[in-house]
Amino acid sequence: MATIQQRLEIMDTLNISTRQRRRLLKELYRSPFSNEWNKVIADLEFEEIAH
Repeated sequence: MATIQQRLEIMDTLNISTRQRRRLLKELYRSPFSNEWNKVIADLEFEEIAH
């Protein structure tokens, strides 16, 4: 639960669209300890840099 709470706090600081937020929430609750969540975050950061 602490990991989920920490990652929710991280999500609150991100400037992301509603669609991206839903994608992160879905992945977070599905598997909070997977590398997939980290991959999603990395993809979002790459998109922000590209724009």
